[in-house]
Amino acid sequence: MLIISNANANRANRGGERGGKLTYRWIDNRVVERMLADFHLANSGGLDPDVVANAPLLENYSVAIGPAYALSGVVSGHPHLKDGREIVTSQLFYLDPERAVARTLNRWYRLGLPHGFQRN
Repeated sequence: MLIISNANANRANRGGERGGKLTYRWIDNRVVERMLADFHLANSGGLDPDVVANAPLLENYSVAIGPAYALSGVVSGHPHLKDGREIVTSQLFYLDPERAVARTLNRWYRLGLPHGFQRN
C-alpha cells in the first residue's frame, strides 16, 4: 500500500518526514494489519490501557491540515525524539479527543491539552 501525502518526488525515495513536510511512504501489510487491529480494539473498548499509558504524550496539539492529516504539538516520552520538541506526526488515522488518544501511521499518542488551552 502506498500513502501519497506530498507530491515532492525528490523526497519520495527516502519516505517519512523530512524538514517538517510529509512525503511519500510505502506501508507494508504488517503495518496496515497492526493499525486495523488497533482501530478494532479502540472501537470495541478493548484497547490495552498499557499501550496508551506508555505512548508518547503530545501537548499543545492541533490537527495539521495539508496533503494529509497529522498532529502537531510538543512531544514527551517519544522513543526517538527529545522531550519538549515541537513535532508534526506521521499521517493521522484515528483521533479520539474524549479518550485523549490518537493513532498515527507509526504509533499511538496520548493527548494532553489542545492548542490554546491552559492548565488551571
